[in-house]
Amino acid sequence: MVYPGMGVNLSGRSWFVSMEYRMMKIAQNLRGWMGYYGISEYYRPIPEIDSWLRRRMRMCYWKQWRYVRTRIRNLLQMGTHRNVALPMSFSRKVTWMCARTLATQTGMTIQWLKDQGLLSVKELWVNFIPQLRSGNLSETRSTDPHAACCGGWCRARP
Repeated sequence: MVYPGMGVNLSGRSWFVSMEYRMMKIAQNLRGWMGYYGISEYYRPIPEIDSWLRRRMRMCYWKQWRYVRTRIRNLLQMGTHRNVALPMSFSRKVTWMCARTLATQTGMTIQWLKDQGLLSVKELWVNFIPQLRSGNLSETRSTDPHAACCGGWCRARP
């Protein structure tokens, strides 16, 4: 599942930048995305987007680790059980499939990803909606009835 504007290019496997820089760019993108799409009070896709983004980040780490011994060493350091880490590290599955296995999810937990700098879409949305309801955002909704359909340009026409 691909979410438009949600950092598919930023979380791509072939973008060889440091993970700190990648997380920073994703955080910028998420904040901008929340400012644009966050005005919707429809919550249903938010947890799915959040889990999709975490899986993309696990995939990027798995790709970055590349060698079997690096994968084993990092998974064991993160607390994954040896009986789970060894077979998964030798696996030749594609990185997207490896990102959803027990080994990667027990090692690269939600808290670990948060410590690495990944923002939670769910937390951003939960913090954004009360501000929207109270009117504390810098841009408030317009009272112009035409603003919703055309951005208000039709009232300025001669």
